[in-house]
Amino acid sequence: MRLTDEFAKEHGKLFAVTETGVASAGAALKETGNKRPEWFTEILDIVTKPEYDCCYFMLWSNYSRTGSYYTPFVEEVNEDGTLFGHELLDPFLEFYNNEKSIFALDQQELVGRILTGGMNAPEVIPQDALSGYLVYPVSGQRVLEEMTLSARLNQEGASVEFGVVGDGEEYRIPTSVEGKLASGALDAATLEKAGAAADGRVRLYAGDTLLQECQVILNIAPPPENPYVVDDFESYAGVTDMMLRSWSLNKDGGCKLDVTLSKDCAYDGEHGLKFDYVETKNGWAGCEFPKTTDWSGCNCLQFWVKPDGNNQKTVVQINTSTGGSYEAYLQEYPEYAASTEPLLVTLPFEEFRDKNGKGGLSSTDAANVSGIGLWVNAIPDSDAIDANGEVAGVLYYDSIKAINALNVSAPTFENLSGPESVPTAAEGAEAETVGKKSMVLPAVTGIICGLSLLCLIALIIFNKKQGKAK
Repeated sequence: MRLTDEFAKEHGKLFAVTETGVASAGAALKETGNKRPEWFTEILDIVTKPEYDCCYFMLWSNYSRTGSYYTPFVEEVNEDGTLFGHELLDPFLEFYNNEKSIFALDQQELVGRILTGGMNAPEVIPQDALSGYLVYPVSGQRVLEEMTLSARLNQEGASVEFGVVGDGEEYRIPTSVEGKLASGALDAATLEKAGAAADGRVRLYAGDTLLQECQVILNIAPPPENPYVVDDFESYAGVTDMMLRSWSLNKDGGCKLDVTLSKDCAYDGEHGLKFDYVETKNGWAGCEFPKTTDWSGCNCLQFWVKPDGNNQKTVVQINTSTGGSYEAYLQEYPEYAASTEPLLVTLPFEEFRDKNGKGGLSSTDAANVSGIGLWVNAIPDSDAIDANGEVAGVLYYDSIKAINALNVSAPTFENLSGPESVPTAAEGAEAETVGKKSMVLPAVTGIICGLSLLCLIALIIFNKKQGKAK
């Protein structure tokens, strides 16, 4: 509630809790044994707190008694008018009689008052000005070949035009309108002239008036999928908005998180991830990257990080589709806690422990990876908490990937001042095999050289013996 209310106020939006209810394993309300009989009034009291501007909260549907249901039911009405039914019926009736709750009968009365003139009906003001919105392409879409642009208008037969912006120059697209639908062909020639642009634009105009625009990626194909690489931050053409379509952000109320691409601090390319946070002493913030992949052939997660010295609870999280959430806490490692210099970190999967007590990340769990998370949780009694009860810092990450590390059984933290290779690790499960193959050639070469040397020595000895015989 606090997070959503804060977001709504920041963006001038209304918000509501549109689907909720008591849930238990395999169903919703239980027939008996529900542990929070006052749940309905508890939620009502929360959403109607004066500090929140919540419009309403609404329970989900009642499907059947044998299936899921979210409101208590009546089985029979006694002669004296009392009701008999589900075990939560009495506390639910208290909720029903609360002046802050609204049910269908209340709405019927309200509608009746409007229809009979008891209340003024809302006034609908027609919109005279032309407006419209783009239907296709959608924001953030890659445009790699010719396509039909489309938009929907609020007036029939209006005169509009599309524009495409690529390398700084805008190209207008001939547009036709049928009814309220506008369309125009972005042909291959125009797309080629627009060039490669990570921050391209498709625009909808009425004359010289811009009705709407959306950001698109022009003529830049996505990088090939690597099942072992989470992100190296080089595939976004330096555009943070592109990166934020892959990484989702979350934070506690009163906290701030700004995640951007950084050229100032990176490992093996031009860009890294800048994780800029301000948190209350009990706050948290983080970002997540979805990745469905099989890491059963790997044994470590490797990444580059630049600590900020705050040593808050710095979480690296591996999530699985089987419900596991495996975490490692960087501040618990002395090598990390004592440094503000860039580190190349290699963490064996055993270091990641499930936060719900399932144990370490096994190869079976690693076969069902669903994503990764980077989090910072404030530590209330930390020396980094300032006089205002907040902690602020900046972390940098880069080159996050799963590897099969040779001869690595414990965490390693390599202090780096620039890009370096890791001689003990090979990227990906297949890379270990490649590494083994790469060692075969030197071994064979050594054997051949040794045999050649033995032959030469034998030949010299033989010649000496022949010389003595003469």
